[in-house]
Amino acid sequence: MQWFKFYKQDYLTDTKLIGIDPLMRLVWVTLLCLANDEGIIDYLKEFDLQKMAGCDDQVSGDPTDFERTKGCLDFFAERKMITLQTVTNSNGTVTHHVTLVNYMTRQAINLSNAERQKRYREKNKIASKT
Repeated sequence: MQWFKFYKQDYLTDTKLIGIDPLMRLVWVTLLCLANDEGIIDYLKEFDLQKMAGCDDQVSGDPTDFERTKGCLDFFAERKMITLQTVTNSNGTVTHHVTLVNYMTRQAINLSNAERQKRYREKNKIASKT
């Protein structure tokens, strides 16, 4: 998929995201960007995710970006934003199979311009009658 629907109001007001470290929010957006059309990411390493999100591995302050985002996948899984399956390969490498919760329901609706206008007019017609 070249693009995905991003609901700015949800991003700004979602109780699961409010008050978390700004780097963790950036990791969340990176997960959205990595997801395929079904909201799935296969063979993901947490370190690679941190690097893609722009975490700096140079010690520039205290704590480092990597320390601030360590355990990010578990963090999102605990908040029920993702489901997480951990896979340990024969060489000891740990990768993750990540599924974004509710991704498909938010992406699946693909209305044409006429359908959006019709829905908007029907919604406003009902609102003006009440």
